[in-house]
Amino acid sequence: MIQVENEYGAYGEDKHYVSQIRDIVRANFGDVTLFQCDWASNFIKNGLHDLIWTMNFDTGANIDQQFAKLKSLRPNSPLMCSEFWSGWFDKWGGLTMKPVPQKI
Repeated sequence: MIQVENEYGAYGEDKHYVSQIRDIVRANFGDVTLFQCDWASNFIKNGLHDLIWTMNFDTGANIDQQFAKLKSLRPNSPLMCSEFWSGWFDKWGGLTMKPVPQKI
């Protein structure tokens, strides 16, 4: 499987753009299974009918609720989480969280 894009619906709405990425991947990798991933709220923005749709969510998400949206849009599609995060990243030069001292 090859991922065509990552959460593009969080930034824009352009199925033509996503289609062009899909076509470039197919031209370079041949007949492989392609998928795209996004949040449940963004699939209708850029979801292409010929790609598998996968979900991204974190440890606090209601997984059944997240997959329910995908099931309603694509009832015969496999349910897959392609990105499951339990924290967040730090960026270079950004603020860092200092640990809170524990009382013993």
